[in-house]
Amino acid sequence: MSLIELYTKTAAVPSTTRNFNKTTRLRNDRLGEDHAAHASALQYLSSDQPPIRAEGLSIVSSLISRNSPAIDTPSTTILLLTILAENDIDDFVSMNATKTLVVLAGRDPRMVVKMLLQRYVDPAESSSLEERLRIGEALIGVSDALASDKNSTAELTRGIAEAVMSVAGRRGQRPKQAEERRKTAALEAARREEAEQAWGGDVPTLPSFNPTTGKFSDDDDDDTTDPRTAADDAILHAIVDGWAGSGLEEDVRIRASALSVLAH
Repeated sequence: MSLIELYTKTAAVPSTTRNFNKTTRLRNDRLGEDHAAHASALQYLSSDQPPIRAEGLSIVSSLISRNSPAIDTPSTTILLLTILAENDIDDFVSMNATKTLVVLAGRDPRMVVKMLLQRYVDPAESSSLEERLRIGEALIGVSDALASDKNSTAELTRGIAEAVMSVAGRRGQRPKQAEERRKTAALEAARREEAEQAWGGDVPTLPSFNPTTGKFSDDDDDDTTDPRTAADDAILHAIVDGWAGSGLEEDVRIRASALSVLAH
């Protein structure tokens, strides 16, 4: 009688309702699995072992590719940027974090590109140089993803181009970076002064060996320099000095990175 009653109740429910309930149950089960996988990924990312952290990034990337509701785009972007900001980050982990950022940009290009450019341009000087260089690598991958996405607009690509051009041509003052360079120069000067006091005068420069000529830099044969070579050296030194600027503007490495993104 119980089986007959159960069958009668089940038969009384329309098939569309039964299918809807089944679909909802499957969807809830999948969401629960995604949340569990996301929790495991966060736990993996807290490890100090690069392979385990890379596995966590792989799980996050797969959830993004499935467009799982367990992934929140803003918080995931901040998480990946925090990983890229680590000073002693492993290259393998950095590469996987960059790839995951590119996948995430395909999900919400406007938000991710905006957050990347904000860290890359860094108007408040809150990001380290290494972090910005890694973000530059991510921007190259994101630009490729935008180019292959028919739904993306030229506005995003234009925004990236304008941002990197502003960084590459920046001559504005960077007070924090200038202070760091001043401290570094003062430390080098103190070390040089200490060495001169210990030596009792100017510290001699040791000759450098040239493997091509098989001679040292202070050999008698090196006293005569080809005038044409000397002129070329002067031009190269002038170019390098021009790149260096006054020491108050952007580091030459981030400017080169911006030009690389623009050229790509």
